[in-house]
Amino acid sequence: MKKIFAILIMLVFIASTFGIISYAHEDDEDDIREKMMENRMLIKINDKYEDEDDFDEDKRELRQEKIEKIKLESDANKNRIKNIKLEFEDSKLKFKNTREKLIQCRSKRSDFCKNINQESIADARTFLIKASELIIEELKKIRLSIESSTDLTDEEVKESLEEIDETIKEIEEIKLRLESTQSREEVIKASKDLKEALEDTKIKVKIHVEKQRHARVGVIIERAEHLELKLNKILSKFSEQNNTNTSELQSLIDQFHSKIDQARDKYYKAQDLFDQAKEIRANATKEDKKQAHELVREAHQNLIEGQKLLQDAHKILQQIFRIVKGINPKELDDDKEEDCWQDRPSYIAGKDLGFFIWQSNCDDATWVIEWSGDQKNSNVTNATMHSINGTIMVSNGTLFKVRSKLFGSRDKFELLDNGTKITFTAKVGPHFDGLSFKSSAEKLTFDLYLDNEHKTEFVFIGKNVTHPSSIPFELTGQVAEP
Repeated sequence: MKKIFAILIMLVFIASTFGIISYAHEDDEDDIREKMMENRMLIKINDKYEDEDDFDEDKRELRQEKIEKIKLESDANKNRIKNIKLEFEDSKLKFKNTREKLIQCRSKRSDFCKNINQESIADARTFLIKASELIIEELKKIRLSIESSTDLTDEEVKESLEEIDETIKEIEEIKLRLESTQSREEVIKASKDLKEALEDTKIKVKIHVEKQRHARVGVIIERAEHLELKLNKILSKFSEQNNTNTSELQSLIDQFHSKIDQARDKYYKAQDLFDQAKEIRANATKEDKKQAHELVREAHQNLIEGQKLLQDAHKILQQIFRIVKGINPKELDDDKEEDCWQDRPSYIAGKDLGFFIWQSNCDDATWVIEWSGDQKNSNVTNATMHSINGTIMVSNGTLFKVRSKLFGSRDKFELLDNGTKITFTAKVGPHFDGLSFKSSAEKLTFDLYLDNEHKTEFVFIGKNVTHPSSIPFELTGQVAEP
C-alpha cells in the first residue's frame, strides 16, 4: 500500500507540473506579443529609412516557403492537444476518485480494498500514458514555434530542435514502457522517470521560450542600430532645411542612442545568464536544476527590462519623427551612404570564408569587421562550423560604441583594459557575423584566428581586398571623437 501512495504523490506532482509546461509557452508567447507590439514602430521606421539587407530577405523567403506547412502542422497539433486534453482530464478525474478510495482503504485489507489497490495501478498507468501524450504534443507545439522563427539564427534553430527532439524521444520511451506493461513495479519506475523528465523539461521549455524572446529583442536592437546612422543624416538634413537650432533634436537622438545602449547591455547580460543556465543544467543534479531555473528567471527579468528600454526608445523615436515629419525619406537616398561604405570589400555572406575589414569614409569613422562561413546552400547535411577568434587593440586612445551584428548564443565579445582592447569569439557556417566600433586612436592592431590558426589568405581589407603580410597586423584610419 505504501508503494501505491508513493505513486499517487508522484501523480499529483506530474499533474501540477504538467500545468506549468502546458501553459508556460502559450502565456509567454502572449506576453512577448503584447510587449513587442509597442516596438514595431522601430521596425516600421527602419523599413522606411533603411534598405532591406540580404539577411532579412533570406529570412522572409524562408518563412514564405515554410509558413503553409507550419500552419497545417500547427492546426493538426492544436486538434490533437484538444482531444488528448479531454482524455487526460477524464483520466485525472478517475485517478482523483481512486485516490479518495485508497485513502479510505489505508491500513485495511478487505477484498474491496484489494480491488481498489489493483484498480489504482491501472488508473495510474492510464493517467501517465495520457500525461505523456499531452506533454509530447505540447513539446511539438514549441518545436513548431522554434521551427517557424525568423528571429533565431539557423544554428540556434538547429540546436533548439535537437534538444526538443531529444526530450520528446525520452518521454515517448517512457510512454512505450507504460503501454507494454501491467506490472506494478514498471508503473512505479515509469512514474519516477516521468517525474524526473518533467523537472528537466520545465527548465528546457522556459529556456527555449526565453531564447525566442531574446532573439526578438536582438532583432529590434539590430534594426535600431541601423537606424542610428540614418538619424545623423536626418539631423543634418533637418538643419539644412530649417536653418534653426537643432539642440532639441540632438538631445532626443542622444536619448535614443542611450536607451538602445542600455537595452543592448540587458540583452548581452541575458545571453550570458542563458549560457550559464545551460551549462549548469547539463550537470543534472537537483540543486543544479534549481540554480539553472533561477538563472533563467534572472535572464527573463533582464529581457523584460530591455524591452522596457526599447519601448522608451520607441516613444523618443516618435517624438523625433514628429519634429522632422516634413523630411521626405527619398531625399535621404543620395549617394552619401554609398560613399560612406565605398571601401567595403565585396563578398557573398555565407559563401566566402574569411574576415572582411573596412572603415567608413564619412564623419562617423566607424570601423567594421565581419566574418563569414562558406556553407550557404551546401548539400552537406551537417554544415561545417568554423571557429572565429580575434583581438583588436589600440595603444594611444580607446575603442567605443562596439556593436555586434547577427550574434548567436555562442558568439561573444568583450571590451577590456579600459576600452583599449576588444576580444571576440564566434562560430560561422552558412552565415556571417560581425562587429562595428569606433576608435579615438589612429592605429589599430588586429590579431585574428580562423579555426585556431593565423591565415592571412582569409583576411580581406578594404575594397581592394588586400591581405596582410602577417598576423597580427596594423591598420591606420580616421579618428572618431568619443
